[in-house]
Amino acid sequence: MTISAKQKAVLQETHAKSPYWGDGTVVEKLKYYTPYINSRMCDTVLNYGSSYLDTNKLAIPLKDWSPYVKEVINYDPAIPGIDVEPTTPADFVLMLDVLEHVEPDHLDSTLKSIQGLMKKGGMVSVAVKLTNRVLTDGSPAVKNVQDHDWWEAKVAEYFAIDQEVMRTKAHYMCIVSPK
Repeated sequence: MTISAKQKAVLQETHAKSPYWGDGTVVEKLKYYTPYINSRMCDTVLNYGSSYLDTNKLAIPLKDWSPYVKEVINYDPAIPGIDVEPTTPADFVLMLDVLEHVEPDHLDSTLKSIQGLMKKGGMVSVAVKLTNRVLTDGSPAVKNVQDHDWWEAKVAEYFAIDQEVMRTKAHYMCIVSPK
């Protein structure tokens, strides 16, 4: 994920002041993405933009839901210890409530990077409305407030959209595969 030095510093400060900021959706959405992990027999899962989520917090329930998953890799550019982007592709990449936080001028390079890290498929979930969450510098946490159609078109520039999973007032979610 490409990120400006300023944004990385702000996110690091935000996470340091609120350690559980941003780690709630990956386990909650297991029911949406595990059928695709199983149907594609994925043994590696990359949680891209994972926040402080402990690998075991996802790996243990995911392994209960999937007989295939052997490894879960967490990556977040703003979290020390998991801030180096992986270079080895994973079978399935989770992008859950991440892309809307990417600075607009870094979104295309981030999606291009993810493209190179995905072997079999992935799941995209993005907020489509502004939230009341702010970072420590007072800026909104959501950097890309776009509607469903915009996100669908943007995702389709980089991935094949296999199935739309959700289109609510707050979210757009889809299953993707490499083009």
